[in-house]
Amino acid sequence: ANGRISDHSLPRYRATRFFWRRVLAFPDTFFVQSAQDAERFSAIGASPSHVQVAGNLKFADRPAASPLADTLKPRLRQAGAGPVLVAGSTMPGEESILLETFLSLRQEFPRLWMILAPRHPERAASIAAEVRSVGIPLQLRSEWRPVDPIVPGLFLLDSTGELAALYQLATAAFIGGTLVPTGGHNILEPSYFACPTVIGPSMHNFREIAEKFLDARAVLQVETAAELAAALHRLFLHPEEALRLGRSAHDLLERQTSGLAPLLEDIGKRLAGKTSSPPTASVMSPAAAAGAGRWK
Repeated sequence: ANGRISDHSLPRYRATRFFWRRVLAFPDTFFVQSAQDAERFSAIGASPSHVQVAGNLKFADRPAASPLADTLKPRLRQAGAGPVLVAGSTMPGEESILLETFLSLRQEFPRLWMILAPRHPERAASIAAEVRSVGIPLQLRSEWRPVDPIVPGLFLLDSTGELAALYQLATAAFIGGTLVPTGGHNILEPSYFACPTVIGPSMHNFREIAEKFLDARAVLQVETAAELAAALHRLFLHPEEALRLGRSAHDLLERQTSGLAPLLEDIGKRLAGKTSSPPTASVMSPAAAAGAGRWK
């Protein structure tokens, strides 16, 4: 289930098709993410009659609960911090753009607070040095305690497993790996919280998802650093536009999630023929999360 063959992997699989053709003869059915993936599975040896386009199971993922998000939410209100920008899964070359964007936006939004989460937390030390060099107040997740004050500036998430839930705090989000040619990262996590999201042009690792969001006008895509700053400024200045964008993203996520129910039912029926007590499967709807846990 959730089968996918990336642009990077396809040539290698094709070159070893003689091997994969025998391996792929064993499964009864391949549930793949998109029509393109179905073509690719067939191209490397899977029988087309055994390949079924079922959608992306990532739509059914639910962000894990986060004590950090629960702690920060009331603290942000008390401190009067905001707007809040969450920049997730950033890659080298993007932090400098985000710092310039922050400095530009801070002129109009002096209480601006940015959570910056690098894709690789081991880069935190070099990022922290860059932040300090441009004079932005910095707090490190690894050093921050719940009794510490919230200081408008930058909160550097030098930890793992905490980013997804922090999107509920955001006035707007930026998804890293999209302004540099690395293929992008998951844009579904902020959608769970109806968080308006901005991405850059590089989304080839998540092409199918990105196309759905763009077609539904559920995400803003920019090409340059200047366009990123302008898009965020517009979302901060016009909350009604931000609300529409976030709601469109959440509605799309919910439609895709409900569409996965037949797939799970089909899998359950297939398993029922092979086991005495087949497992049951369910999809967690994100409906209750939208707005409920989000900081305003």
